[in-house]
Amino acid sequence: DGIHANHPNYNSQVNQKMTDIIYDLEQQYGVPLEQIDPNVVSERLIDFQNSLRSLIESNPNTKINDLIIP
Repeated sequence: DGIHANHPNYNSQVNQKMTDIIYDLEQQYGVPLEQIDPNVVSERLIDFQNSLRSLIESNPNTKINDLIIP
């Protein structure tokens, strides 16, 4: 439970959010992920990465595994 502990809950949330992002992109563009402009996908992933960074930085006293990803 220390600073370098495993984060199974966090990892699970990130995996679910990645699945949601893929689904949303495919629904928005009407094609499989592989056919979507890589720049669009990259931008969406960078936005997600930035939101994770902000969440972690905004909660410095919360263990990563205890964070709730919106």
